[in-house]
Amino acid sequence: MKSTKTISSRTAPKKPASVGTKNINLGTGITILSHESVTASVTAGPLMPQTRDIDNLPTGDNVFKNNPHFQIVNFDKKTGTPDQSIFELTDFQNEADLKTHPLKIKIKPKKNAKEIILPFVFDGKDFLPFGTTKKNEVGEIICSLTNIPEDSDVVKARSLDTAMRLVFIKFANKLGLGGKTEMLRWVDYSGGIGVRTEEGLTEKIKNANKIVLIVHGIIGDTGEMAIPFKSFVDAQICDLVLTFDYENLNTKIEETSAKLLKILQDNGFGENDKKQLVIVAHSMGGLVARYMIEHLGADKFIDKLVMAGTPNGGSKFGDIPTYINWLSTLLGVGTKLFPNALTGIATTFLTLTQKTLFVTLNQMNPDDLFIKNLALSTPPPGVRYHVLGGNLDKFLANDADAKKLMDKALYQTGEWVYKNVTNDIAVSTESIFSVPSVDKKEIACHHLNYFLVNESIAALKAAIN
Repeated sequence: MKSTKTISSRTAPKKPASVGTKNINLGTGITILSHESVTASVTAGPLMPQTRDIDNLPTGDNVFKNNPHFQIVNFDKKTGTPDQSIFELTDFQNEADLKTHPLKIKIKPKKNAKEIILPFVFDGKDFLPFGTTKKNEVGEIICSLTNIPEDSDVVKARSLDTAMRLVFIKFANKLGLGGKTEMLRWVDYSGGIGVRTEEGLTEKIKNANKIVLIVHGIIGDTGEMAIPFKSFVDAQICDLVLTFDYENLNTKIEETSAKLLKILQDNGFGENDKKQLVIVAHSMGGLVARYMIEHLGADKFIDKLVMAGTPNGGSKFGDIPTYINWLSTLLGVGTKLFPNALTGIATTFLTLTQKTLFVTLNQMNPDDLFIKNLALSTPPPGVRYHVLGGNLDKFLANDADAKKLMDKALYQTGEWVYKNVTNDIAVSTESIFSVPSVDKKEIACHHLNYFLVNESIAALKAAIN
């Protein structure tokens, strides 16, 4: 248990203090704001207590062991002394007032930061989002608590008192493309898992006949998407896998489409290239591919387009406040459900805290002209489209713990925008399947595991084959 990762900061209450009566500055740009009526006693202590007292609780430490994507913040780490990683709030007064007047935590991200710190509540089993998350006019993150989450059964069995255990988790940003905003690479599977490289790219394309091109969406990059395609190469479904990574936040989708088209043409793709080219696109990547095929003439050399979770009819997250709150929910449940995707989520979250404009998010609003115009076009007769749409409810039905965690997280962050609507956690299946004249398949998965779930991988193989 001692391997839990923590990040140190040298300010925090070391003895009982009172939340509500005044602002409490925790350091690293984090402040628990005062409240006009709600108060509680707060004590800071170690994440893993040094004794085996009956009140000590397990903290799901295995979630954080050797994980490069997120770490628990330690506010007073000194050699030979207990850490200050968890704040226990007890003796709440006027708790009911939280419904109309939330308790708020303000977080001021550092300029050009490569990580973001957010508050979470540990209920004895899971780490839940603190509450709704918004960005104010000066770029600060405001997290609002409207209710104290119900403790898990393990806590209820030990105490009848109301308590809330508050922790802060740091999510790391990825480094990006090292200065390049668009990059076409081939995947070398000779070492096992697959390494993307530009070395010898032109020759690889020249000698290949059946090629798969992977295009990522607004979250993540192609690195993890490419992993399962080794089995495609081994089964001779394709003989070369390419990946296209690009700036996916503030470059218009149609501009990215034009850049991808030029890169492909510069590398030998064209109407008479005698190659089979299949694009496999995730989320917004499908919109990039569709625009290139339907509006820029790429149908002359592309044979198939396979889309996974693409918001063809737009997404409800077409505004920054809604999207930020959604991302904070994902960061919470992601520590258990999809930890490897958290760097991409953190990257997007950080960008939203640094910028006021989020071009591609706005373009995916159902009322945006880009989505409306794309809806008027249809797949060219020479290109076959296949669409995979995730069903979150079916996925959660196979995992009771995951469903319970999702329910608890959504209770903290407010009503889910896709409540009572079939969705993959990011896009409704109605939007995903809104392209006419395509092969459609519903998958028991969510938006971030299309390339991890066996059912989805099998569907990808069938579509490409």
